[in-house]
Amino acid sequence: VMSKYKTTDPRRYEPFEQVKDIAVKEQVPPPATLLLREQVEFQLASATWYEEGFQAAMKEITAVFNEAKTCEEICEHYEIDNSSGKWSKELRAEVFNLDLRTNKVVRAKFGPPKGFPRALEKMSQGKTLRDLNRVTFEFEDPLLMALCFEVLNKKYNIHGLKN
Repeated sequence: VMSKYKTTDPRRYEPFEQVKDIAVKEQVPPPATLLLREQVEFQLASATWYEEGFQAAMKEITAVFNEAKTCEEICEHYEIDNSSGKWSKELRAEVFNLDLRTNKVVRAKFGPPKGFPRALEKMSQGKTLRDLNRVTFEFEDPLLMALCFEVLNKKYNIHGLKN
């Protein structure tokens, strides 16, 4: 699938290739004095508390991308350095159209909350709970996907990435 993007417009694919993996950082665990069941409840409650603000922030990023006229406008909005001209390409490339009807360049889809039984199972296996607040950004254009990563990297503490 990705070979299509490389051959269709290599200049738009290049910034995506430059996105490097980020080693997963350990998250702050719940207090060790809590029983396992209470630790799971603590983490799920924290995720629930953050969910509304998380969704609002991700919807704002989606809106900025979809309403922008140029990539430079997005860079300006988020204070992304574009002195190299890396992002000086047209925002809406005809060959990478996500939605012809609306002219949107990105969609955000939010994942369902992790259920208590699955979370308890993972933690009882010694695994940590990750991605409790989840969003999938759907792009057709690899350039804009890379730019979105730059925005997320600038605004938030990314805990891990496998490109």
